[in-house]
Amino acid sequence: MLLWYQLFKMIKILFVINKFTLGGAETVVMNQINQIDKNRFLPHLGILYRTTKSQNLYDRLTITSDRVTHFDFKNLKDVVAFVRLCVFLKKGKFDIVVSNLFESNFVCRLAAIIVRVPIILAVEHSSYFNKKWWQRVADRILARYSSAIITPSLDIADFTSRQEKISLSKFKVVGQITDLTLKGVFGRDEIREKFEIPKDGFVAVTVGRFSEEKAQEKVIEIAEEIVHVRKLNNYYFLIVGYGPRELELRTMIEKSRLERWVKIINDPANAKEYNIAGDVFLLPSKREGVPVALLEAMNMGLVPIATNVGGVKKVIQGSGFVCEQNDVLSMVESLILLNNDRALLSKKSALSKSMAEESRGRIEDLEKLLVNLYSKISK
Repeated sequence: MLLWYQLFKMIKILFVINKFTLGGAETVVMNQINQIDKNRFLPHLGILYRTTKSQNLYDRLTITSDRVTHFDFKNLKDVVAFVRLCVFLKKGKFDIVVSNLFESNFVCRLAAIIVRVPIILAVEHSSYFNKKWWQRVADRILARYSSAIITPSLDIADFTSRQEKISLSKFKVVGQITDLTLKGVFGRDEIREKFEIPKDGFVAVTVGRFSEEKAQEKVIEIAEEIVHVRKLNNYYFLIVGYGPRELELRTMIEKSRLERWVKIINDPANAKEYNIAGDVFLLPSKREGVPVALLEAMNMGLVPIATNVGGVKKVIQGSGFVCEQNDVLSMVESLILLNNDRALLSKKSALSKSMAEESRGRIEDLEKLLVNLYSKISK
């Protein structure tokens, strides 16, 4: 039932993020903006740093460009940009500000406190164990003035609460709001033919930014164990994404003589489309929250084999295998087991689809939280 203030006033909300390049957190923000009820909310997007890379999400937004604002920060010490942000918030008369990732959480919450935005929310997308001491202190102080801290899983809320000494009551869990549909630009056989993979080849896919925390080098180690040590030649690996480690990963593949079995694919715009060629999804990450890439792959029926980080274990449950970090051999054994037992593969594939649907966030959950918070300030 609609409350009186919902009938007469649109709730003006600003989502803020560091950049709008392709990435998990950025994709979640995009989905939140695109899916939120436009009859109740007036969404805007604020971006700290201007995005110059071609791999971005601007063309996927469903709001008009006049609702997208760049604050043009050079760094966190950019006073001019901070004043620009404060003036924008003051003039915009936003009811709610939702910031994402540390830099946005830091400057946007500070600015929102100064100009007295009624509802201030921060989002912690992952278990950020590598935060510096001053970042933890800053988060602890800013949490006092925040209406709530949103996390995609209770595990991340527990971790952040303990690490930053913030009461768990301050946290609200809202699952990752994703779009699990595919554009259908590829066919399974088409991808396999392009990369010279036999139709009966067993294919493991991993999707993510080529960066340290994603640990794609573990995929290469897995391939080396399977191909060179165990002499099994029917396993293939697709590492899909983009990022600073691409050349490093290609060099590792070449040195390991794995070019036939391991393929690097730099196609971030269509990254999740490559899941259609796979049987399993590998997630060897050092740090995660509730990965959008994992949900997308599981929704396609790929059986997940992942490291026990963030909220991954809760998402996977019995649909796949969860291994400890750096336990390459456990991942190898899981791959071999699934390839040798196709009945088990089929059973877990069906369960993966079910768990993806169950684990993904709903925009209605976020809307309910926002409306509840707004109702308290409207009384």
